Amino acid sequence: MRQTYIPPWVWIVGLFFFGYSILGVVTSIIVTILGFPYEWSCAITIGLIGIAAYLFYNRYTVWGWLLAACGVFIAISIMAIGNAIISTEPEIPQGLASYLDAQSTSFEDVFNDPYGANVWYDDYFYDYEFNRIDIRNGQDYGIVYYDTFSSPNFVDIEVIFPEIETLGGQWAFVEGQSQASGGLQGVYPARPDLNWLSADDTEFIFDAEPSTAYPYSIYSIPSNNLESGFEFTLDVSLTIITPLEDGSIEEQTLQRNVNLYVASDFYYNFVYDYSNWQRSQFALQFPLLLILVGGSVISAGASVWLIRSKNALERLGSNNFIMVMRKPSGLKTLGVEAYTLDDLKADTTYGLTQGAFLGFVSAQSPAGRSGLRAGDIVIKVDEKLIKAPRDLERAMSKFEKGHYTHVEIMRHGESMTTEVKF
Repeated sequence: MRQTYIPPWVWIVGLFFFGYSILGVVTSIIVTILGFPYEWSCAITIGLIGIAAYLFYNRYTVWGWLLAACGVFIAISIMAIGNAIISTEPEIPQGLASYLDAQSTSFEDVFNDPYGANVWYDDYFYDYEFNRIDIRNGQDYGIVYYDTFSSPNFVDIEVIFPEIETLGGQWAFVEGQSQASGGLQGVYPARPDLNWLSADDTEFIFDAEPSTAYPYSIYSIPSNNLESGFEFTLDVSLTIITPLEDGSIEEQTLQRNVNLYVASDFYYNFVYDYSNWQRSQFALQFPLLLILVGGSVISAGASVWLIRSKNALERLGSNNFIMVMRKPSGLKTLGVEAYTLDDLKADTTYGLTQGAFLGFVSAQSPAGRSGLRAGDIVIKVDEKLIKAPRDLERAMSKFEKGHYTHVEIMRHGESMTTEVKF
């Protein structure tokens, strides 16, 4: 057997680059199941890589790896249960609390089933029945994605009006305005450039079947004075035209009162904190709690057994890693295939009863370059008698690249000696 020593840093670098992705996936699963905050993923991954690197560098046995696995399981279980116990449900912001009270619902119901609660919690709140919208503040998104069209000091608000019945669901924007009251004062007209269904650009189809339409209009309001928790009201009017069956066009004005509540970063931070808290509580629920506690007890017992019975804390006793590779057999080193003389006819062995018959010689091998040929019978190697192929294999196994040896052979009934260079 040949031992090739590889410096520890080579293993550690390979472990980092190739192990980080694998452990990253494992860590993501652990964080998701056990309810850890997602920002813990990187730290846990680096911690696991550090443990693996330590075990590699100090060359612990497989029992040491099992002991480390037990310790990691116990530590993660304690972290999960402890995190669930000390975590507290985040306080609902006042404006959001009043919004939920108006709907006689809880944030848990909204969070777990936003569409069933008729609420989109992840971007903004819109519930037609309770006539309330919660928007984001600042130079970012408004209720929808129109903010990119307006000035950085304004936020665009899309107001959807109650459904109407028109031919083919067709309608066109004429004009609209909003009167702000409460925390915000002023009159803000609808933006024609964002209301793309304008009367000037629309050609109605009068033979269409009646269907439902939801007219809307978009208004830009100043955002520089809006702060988290800021509340105000918009009295919105929208004038539209719709086609009639007799080929004429009807103009009508829609009215709506909209209560607005600015939910800036605090709301999204609250949603994130609530998500982490809710996930953390899974560790205190059956069957996950049973798995964590029971697994920790079993791991603790296994750790004691590994230390006492398997000496798991012992190392292999080398400061380098060893890659053990099987050395090629002597015949492969020489580059030949050899057979016993018993399998051959008498005229082929030239009366010999002992030796190694060469049935094949590789041209690019030490044997081929030294002039050995198929049909030769090896008699001696460095004056050592060769009785069978196994003797030739043993004799050649001690040679390595750069070595020389003398091989005596029988060829066509004549004895001759050749020098073989490896």
